[in-house]
Amino acid sequence: MHRLHAFPDIREMLRRLVIAVFIGLASALVVWLFRQAMYLLENAFLGDHGGSLVCGGIRARPHGDAC
Repeated sequence: MHRLHAFPDIREMLRRLVIAVFIGLASALVVWLFRQAMYLLENAFLGDHGGSLVCGGIRARPHGDAC
């Protein structure tokens, strides 16, 4: 009869945990960089940093009302 181990391979589990943490941090960095790029483009093309592309698009029209 085989004995069941509580932690069959702790090194493999820790390695996977480190990989998962790295992937999570890299994903958070990518999202932050994308958000900063959107702010930069909004400021470059619309001239404001309001955070709403819809309001910026409405204001960019010739007779656009403010949101």
